[in-house]
Order: sequence, then structure tokens, then C-alpha cells
Amino acid sequence: MQYSLLDNGVDSLKAAYNCIIKIPELREGLEHNIKDAVLSLNHAVERFYLN
Repeated sequence: MQYSLLDNGVDSLKAAYNCIIKIPELREGLEHNIKDAVLSLNHAVERFYLN
């Protein structure tokens, strides 16, 4: 599977969004979910900056 930088950034942005919308309903793993959201958002920003 190959992604362009833009597609890769969009995919990471979607992953961050999915992590963020789950936060209110989580009872366990909140810290891990927040970490995943931050890392995915950082990755998305890097991809958009490089594009």
C-alpha cells in the first residue's frame, strides 16, 4: 500500500479525530487514547507541512 504525503496526512488526521471523539465515553485507557490522538495529530501536521 502506498500513500502520497497528503493522503498519509489525511489518514492520520482521521485517526486523531477518531481518538478524540471516543474520549467522553472511555472508562479505561484514557491516557493511552489521548497519547494516540496527539501522536496522530502530530504526524498529520508533519505530512501537511512536507506537502
